[in-house]
Amino acid sequence: MHDTVVVALIAFAGAVISAFGASALTNHRLARLEKKVDEHNHFDSRIARCEESTKSAHRRIDGLGARK
Repeated sequence: MHDTVVVALIAFAGAVISAFGASALTNHRLARLEKKVDEHNHFDSRIARCEESTKSAHRRIDGLGARK
């Protein structure tokens, strides 16, 4: 009977350690995913700025062609 209790406690400890390890890994993966989402959101605003800059450059080029 005593051996059974010891084995059960060891198995319980292993399960608890495994659960905490899985939780830490999940938290790490979520943090990485959040970072990627933030980078993607900033990418959207950078594209808008690039498009505006491109429009401005096209207007300047068109203005140079009109001077000839």
